[in-house]
Amino acid sequence: MVGCTVGNGPIISAVEQAVSESSDGQTAHVDFDLIIDGSWNQLAIVCSFTSNDEVEKALGFRWEGAPVLDANTSTDYLVFASDSEVLKAESVPRGLSFCTYGDDPSDGVRIVLREQSAMTLYHDTDEGAIGDVTEWWMVDPDSVQVNREVHEFATE
Repeated sequence: MVGCTVGNGPIISAVEQAVSESSDGQTAHVDFDLIIDGSWNQLAIVCSFTSNDEVEKALGFRWEGAPVLDANTSTDYLVFASDSEVLKAESVPRGLSFCTYGDDPSDGVRIVLREQSAMTLYHDTDEGAIGDVTEWWMVDPDSVQVNREVHEFATE
């Protein structure tokens, strides 16, 4: 049973190291298969405003020890799991995003298989309404192989 590390644990530290080692300062390559050990076979990218029910439906099992997630939760999470349990999970700090927000808010969980968990992040500096915002975003999320039909289970 695994809860969730809030803040910078080993997962986010590895991502931040890849970002800091970016050769051009504009793109960073993160291969979770190489940097996250253990017997996980799927990565759930859980985006803000996603409920526990949505996460558990995507994973295919109940996440014991999960943080409370609902329409008011404005935190993203990276969740590494086997077929039956969460092995590691961390919240994603502001300034880093693996989420995309399209027209359908029900796309709040993306399941990425371990062998397809290499991603590229790009650096975006934007002067917005609340001042300068520097963020790293996942490049072309459609290029990430998402398998939404890995798990199907009936809710009673």
